[in-house]
Amino acid sequence: MPVYTDVEVDFRLNRPFDEEAERRRAQFNEALRDLRHHPEVNTAPAIRAIRTMVRLADKNFAPAMHAVSLYLEEGRRLPRDSEHALKLLLKAAAQDYGPALYTLGRRYLEGNGVPNDREKGEKLIREAALLGSIHAQFYLGSRYAADGPDHDPERARRYFRLCAAYGSAECQFWLGAMLLLRPDREERHYLQAIAWLELADAQRFASARTLLDQEQPKLSPRQVSFVNNLKSVLVRNPA
Repeated sequence: MPVYTDVEVDFRLNRPFDEEAERRRAQFNEALRDLRHHPEVNTAPAIRAIRTMVRLADKNFAPAMHAVSLYLEEGRRLPRDSEHALKLLLKAAAQDYGPALYTLGRRYLEGNGVPNDREKGEKLIREAALLGSIHAQFYLGSRYAADGPDHDPERARRYFRLCAAYGSAECQFWLGAMLLLRPDREERHYLQAIAWLELADAQRFASARTLLDQEQPKLSPRQVSFVNNLKSVLVRNPA
């Protein structure tokens, strides 16, 4: 089973201020950034960050429990311990933490440490997508975009739009490409497609540049101005 990275968390939106939750959120995000900047396992910043993650997991902080469960399952940043990894994952999922629900859903799909149960796995992944898991949103978008019995372009675009708004370059590219190629495309779809592709290109998603090189020369000055204004409102910016 592939290991999925965690994303920074923000509990300030639409919630009463909780000083302790805010402190844990800040500690988690700082540790996560340190681990991204210091991928070597044995550097001092990485060791401090892992210790912070473990301490937060011991306090039942769901994002940290999920992160530590991934490290334990992978066996690189922490000694491999699949049993403890699953326990932490189940505790994080019980708190309705979207990324944990997605990871658990994938485990059920694959029968990894839990019974193989496709129905339960798909249900957990759908819940994860609604709770903000970018990986779940991309998984469902890709599933409905692919040819086959589940093919549903409208649902695919809906899920890609969710993760695109959170800044996923891959989701931005696929949403832009689907809008660009939709058979009933109107100008508003076309300009949204260009905006999403430009956002993906700004994150160096290579495939976006290929499509933009074909389409940007066709834009009028009015359309260029509209796209530039549109990009500023498409991506969610947490407070």
